[in-house]
Amino acid sequence: MNMLKILLICVIASTPLNLKSTDHATHDSKDSDSFSKEFSLNKITSTTFSPNGNQVVSAHYDGTMKLWNTSGTCLATFKEHTKSVTSIVFNHAGDRILTASDDGTAKLWDLSGKCLVTFKGHMKDHRICYNVTSAVFNHAENRILTTSDDGTAKLWNLRGRCLANLDRHEDWVLSAVFNSIGNLILTASMDGTIKLWGLHTTFLQQLFGYSTVTYLATLQEKTYVIYSWYPPDYLESTLNSKWTSAYTTAVFNPAGNCILTTLQDKAANLWDLHGRCLATLRGHTDHVFLAIFNPTGNLILTASRDKTAKLWDLLGNCLVTFKGHSEPLTSGAFNPKGDRIVTTSDDETAKIWNLDGTCLTTFQGHSDSVSSAIFNSTGNRILTTSDFGDGTAKLWDLDGNCLVTFSAPSTS
Repeated sequence: MNMLKILLICVIASTPLNLKSTDHATHDSKDSDSFSKEFSLNKITSTTFSPNGNQVVSAHYDGTMKLWNTSGTCLATFKEHTKSVTSIVFNHAGDRILTASDDGTAKLWDLSGKCLVTFKGHMKDHRICYNVTSAVFNHAENRILTTSDDGTAKLWNLRGRCLANLDRHEDWVLSAVFNSIGNLILTASMDGTIKLWGLHTTFLQQLFGYSTVTYLATLQEKTYVIYSWYPPDYLESTLNSKWTSAYTTAVFNPAGNCILTTLQDKAANLWDLHGRCLATLRGHTDHVFLAIFNPTGNLILTASRDKTAKLWDLLGNCLVTFKGHSEPLTSGAFNPKGDRIVTTSDDETAKIWNLDGTCLTTFQGHSDSVSSAIFNSTGNRILTTSDFGDGTAKLWDLDGNCLVTFSAPSTS
């Protein structure tokens, strides 16, 4: 059973269930100032906003997905995946959705729920399908990149033809991300490595541990020019729970000329594109599972299992420590302006912070660990998900009022 988390814009869990879903909302007024809308759905594994923030797509344990408006109306149901969905992304315009699944496929959909293309090729002997762990568009939206537990990433055209195979990892490839310039891809793998693929100059570098470049080889496959894709170039890959607390993450800065990594350690490292370590961010007392840049690229946010998040400059100086969660953190993110931070935790809450470390709002309402939180495109709404926990997602205003709850049906 795959218990893999992946954060691009959202975090995914993967455990098949078969629960009957309904597409209506019930209103439960708690007081005169706030209300909750409960949806009877299969247990949710992942959610994300559309680019304009007006819609939410949810993925469920049985492989179905639903598209909702933020008032709670189900607009479409997507039914062709046969196992859990591991990745969901919108295109720029918000009129196409790309998904990856444990059923061994990626799929391209329109917003009516119609499957337009199926990408199938992560296989052994043309018979055994491997889980597809992520799928992303290129900037031009004429190519798709998928990753898989078969140890490869694959490049596709929009007709479902595989154009290139990136196969130098020795274990699951969990995620891939493009830089903003369009000439580089980072892949993160369960083999404990992050590989940098040069699409113009056909080079590949491997960042292993905290050494400098330890491997340099020529990309053997045919190369293609690929450009960055919305949203910001970020990936997080958390290893399967059976592999204990091992984390591998990689992110480009907004300019695309630096790389920020975490590799199964209590620190994060900043690298140039030649593999030279520019700074080491040390100060956490437990594993750092996330490191991201702010929108302008001059600050770094790290989140750790030590119950804290930290804000750093590019020289590796810790500027602020965010303390207030009572259990290990599970995610962190900047708002679009970069002047607020949201964190989530195993303590069943999410929190919004000023950059000076002041907690502005605590979001309480989940009954188990909150696995992720993201801002919408205007920064006035937050979407939280509890995929490994209570199986619900919640839409909030910035004052901590829960506006919509997407939840599994009662089994009582």
